Amino acid sequence: MSASASKKKRKELDQQGLSKQQLAQKTKQETKKKTLRNVLILLAALIVVAAIIFGTIKLTEANRYAADYDVKAAAATVGEHQITVPMFNYFYNSTASNYAQMYVSYGMIQANTPLSEQSFSETQTWEDFFIETTKTNIQQVYNIYDEAMKDGYTLTTEDQAAIDMAVNNMKAEAKAAGMANVDYYLAQRCGLGCNLENFKEYLNVTQIYSSYTAQKQESFAPTAEEVAEAYAADKASYDTVAFRYTRINAESQEVASEEETTDADAPAETEYTAEAKEKAKTDAEAAKATVASDGTALTGNKNTVVSYLNEDATSWLFDESRKEGDVEVFADAEDTVYYVVSFTSRDDNDYNRSTAYVVNIPKQDTEGQPTAADTLAVLDKAKEDKLSDEDFEKVLTDNGFSVSVTPIARNYSNEDIRNFVYDESRQSGDMATFEDDTYYYVVRFAAKEEQTYQYTLVSSDLQNDKANEWFTQVSETNAITVDDALLANANTDLTFYSNQSAN
Repeated sequence: MSASASKKKRKELDQQGLSKQQLAQKTKQETKKKTLRNVLILLAALIVVAAIIFGTIKLTEANRYAADYDVKAAAATVGEHQITVPMFNYFYNSTASNYAQMYVSYGMIQANTPLSEQSFSETQTWEDFFIETTKTNIQQVYNIYDEAMKDGYTLTTEDQAAIDMAVNNMKAEAKAAGMANVDYYLAQRCGLGCNLENFKEYLNVTQIYSSYTAQKQESFAPTAEEVAEAYAADKASYDTVAFRYTRINAESQEVASEEETTDADAPAETEYTAEAKEKAKTDAEAAKATVASDGTALTGNKNTVVSYLNEDATSWLFDESRKEGDVEVFADAEDTVYYVVSFTSRDDNDYNRSTAYVVNIPKQDTEGQPTAADTLAVLDKAKEDKLSDEDFEKVLTDNGFSVSVTPIARNYSNEDIRNFVYDESRQSGDMATFEDDTYYYVVRFAAKEEQTYQYTLVSSDLQNDKANEWFTQVSETNAITVDDALLANANTDLTFYSNQSAN
């Protein structure tokens, strides 16, 4: 990523008021909130993403592949499980790579610099943070693994196929790196003491963990009665409102600080005069006449709306007595910010969303990549050949596109796509191409969802709440204990390199 792009992403975070510590904790909280669907170690294999490459261990000929510590000794324990240093290395690599996908792109982890030399907080380096996070992940995985064993879970055919694929991929990586012996490659890639035997053990444990948690997730699906009751009790959390608003800020003026400061970047103190506040109020009242036509148009649920307005305005918008054209003014606690809000409509989301494959093709060609015209020609042929979904997905994969079916809500931002997929005559496999200034959009209609969008929203929340309660209880069954002296041998001081600088 270029410095300018990294700076732009960093600015986006600053505008959200998120420090790297807050973002890390936010990521962990969101991961925990979706524990059974989006756990950090859901993938059975180690993750190596295109944007980052791990630095390999610098090995001398003398200790090239042999560890100078007991690779069978327990560096950590969870219940009856003894976690060796090589096993810890696998978990650590997976944890760090998942986080680094985002943090390197945001410039919060610097490329080409060891994690031990980068501060995460006043008391922790990024290496420290990842070590502590890995300990938590290990505790969760082994406690859930034990629960799976008690429940009689065994590897399915799909589980074994995933493990075999991970092993074969690692062997292929070793061969591509010029190493016939995969044990040597794992030692260099993940840490001294790592080999194919303990890598398979890691894959077995994490595959059972991820598959069992997914199975439990399904078991917590609520009944239709539970969904209806939950929606009736909290409609505002699941409905969306369309509205327009104008924000008016009172004019402030800088005042001299009573304390001397040498910080040239320190923000100047401000104050608002009574006249400035009164003018803002007058301007807000005047804006009531024009906000319905000139205000900024938005659509969102309660959480989205409150991020733009204050809580009073949000509550007003979601009041069930609201009617189209209602206008009101809301002030903050200091009467320095006014929100002029006009209600447009409310949607209970009680409809079946359309789903579609949406392929975004940049109009600006990239050197070394197929041109937009070439890609469009390939997809046009797929349209002419009337391929099945399976064959169409293969075309996408063969041409470097990710395969996913996107639910298209009826407030979807692209009007052309929205109108296409909601056409009553639409049939599975129908395709069309649209464009704007920067992209072509190839759209292939898939189907209508079986459940209404409202049902999906409510049932997902109920299911996750039950699943998270179970996950929290089980994952804390046994605490993790650590032998810090032995764990010091783990390969944790990683360095990430951007593709541009990796050699």
